[in-house]
Amino acid sequence: MVILKEEMLVRTLDYPSAVEALEEAWREPSQVPARSQVELGAGPGAGKMWLMPAAAGSAAGVKVVTQFDGNAALGLDRIQGSYLYLDGETGLPMPCSTAGCSPRSAPRRSRRWPRDC
Repeated sequence: MVILKEEMLVRTLDYPSAVEALEEAWREPSQVPARSQVELGAGPGAGKMWLMPAAAGSAAGVKVVTQFDGNAALGLDRIQGSYLYLDGETGLPMPCSTAGCSPRSAPRRSRRWPRDC
């Protein structure tokens, strides 16, 4: 699987074009099944994990998000997440980014790309 580094995305993408391309893709018919929630561990260190699959056109994927409220005491972010992007015709993993933001929510947030979205 190819991992695209944030620095490369900043150099090669411009924010308005990226948002326009994403908005166009969201207009395609898609399948978005209900998300699954899994409880992780027990007690004060317990966490939660959500699995959010989706498919549209020739793409498919699943977002995995965890929430561990105790992470702050460890100097870690409370919410962690990753996205597995797959070719919808072969199932092969596609390039993904380490940019650390949700492209879907980026247009509703800061217009700085991509670190502060």
